[in-house]
Amino acid sequence: MNKKEEKLSHLYQLYQLAIEDGVLSQIELAFIKNIAERLEIDLEEVEKYKPHPNKLILPDQEYKIIPLFHRLTLLMCIDTVATESEKDFCFQMGIRMGLHPQAVTETIGLIIEYGTSLTPESITEVFNKFSN
Repeated sequence: MNKKEEKLSHLYQLYQLAIEDGVLSQIELAFIKNIAERLEIDLEEVEKYKPHPNKLILPDQEYKIIPLFHRLTLLMCIDTVATESEKDFCFQMGIRMGLHPQAVTETIGLIIEYGTSLTPESITEVFNKFSN
């Protein structure tokens, strides 16, 4: 992810997922801060970022999008509770990201089962299984 708008969009989606269940836990906030630091984005910029509700700025290739989806699913489980609304949010985001619906569903199930021990390579394998 190179473009600042892509980074802001991703961090914004992480934040939206974190508050989906009505509670922004300290561990969720720490996860988002860590990602923001890696992306060299100040969280204040994310707080000011107000995209159009239908606007999602993504990298131009699927192999760059899959890690973004992986981060979303990790965040969903980081507080050890994956609510139905969080699962639905991740599913809808995966679809909006242009990812294969079955791969999205399988990834959500795997991340709920294995949590943070699920490797990026395992996620990539799931998406490769469903690619054309």
